[in-house]
Order: sequence, then structure tokens, then C-alpha cells
Amino acid sequence: MNAHNGGSSRGIGRAIALAFAQEGARIVVTYQSALAEAEAVAGEIRALGSECLVLPLAVHNRESVRECFKKADEQLGSID
Repeated sequence: MNAHNGGSSRGIGRAIALAFAQEGARIVVTYQSALAEAEAVAGEIRALGSECLVLPLAVHNRESVRECFKKADEQLGSID
């Protein structure tokens, strides 16, 4: 098993992010180390006409999670 988790940058997470974008959702693409992959997915999402934000996130770090949610809320509004 690969220890690197792509989040919404690849695999199932990417497919889910794109499916929500096709429905008009505003999307937050997070990354821990793969910024280029996250930016590529964000480009695909924006091409579908959805608003997208790319933010760093280390899920094992409570402060990182707080900061990510804070920025998402400030820039995109409420989180569903």
C-alpha cells in the first residue's frame, strides 16, 4: 500500500471532486505535498465552471485542519 494519500488530487478523491464540480459545487482541493497534482485537478474543476480553492492540509495536525477550514469558510462561505 502506498503511504502517500492523494486526497482530492487523484483516484477516488479526484473523481468525487469532479463529480461534485459537475453539479455546481464549490470545491476545496487539499494537498500535503503534491501541489502540482492539486493545481491540475483545480484546473479541471474550474474548466467545469465551478469555483475551486487549493489549500495545504495535514490531517494529522489539528492546527492545519483548523487553518484549512478557516480559509475555506472565509473564501467560499459555509461548508456543507
